[in-house]
Amino acid sequence: MSSESAGAELSKLVGLVFVTRGAQGVSVFADGQFLGNVDAMVVDAIDATGAGDTFCGYAVAGLAQGLTPLEAAELGTVAAGISVQSRGASNSIPARYEVDSLLLKRRKG
Repeated sequence: MSSESAGAELSKLVGLVFVTRGAQGVSVFADGQFLGNVDAMVVDAIDATGAGDTFCGYAVAGLAQGLTPLEAAELGTVAAGISVQSRGASNSIPARYEVDSLLLKRRKG
């Protein structure tokens, strides 16, 4: 079973699923439907420790603030992209202002 079909099937049970794929980005599924992909940031990764936790924390925070699932995935992706540029886990989690700044640049192109 592919990650796409697994994500779609799992989202039928739990509602919302993010399938993180490292440098390939994130696929988002809701209620059995594929919503879209969010590209990963292109960065020089130093250490991926904690990147998944950073993604999850920021994505859930985004959902709690009213972002759509794709917007929340983008927020989490940018935060994770920042985090892999530092060594370690907790010290690499970026502050929200850092994420917001890069998110604006990313959206402007």
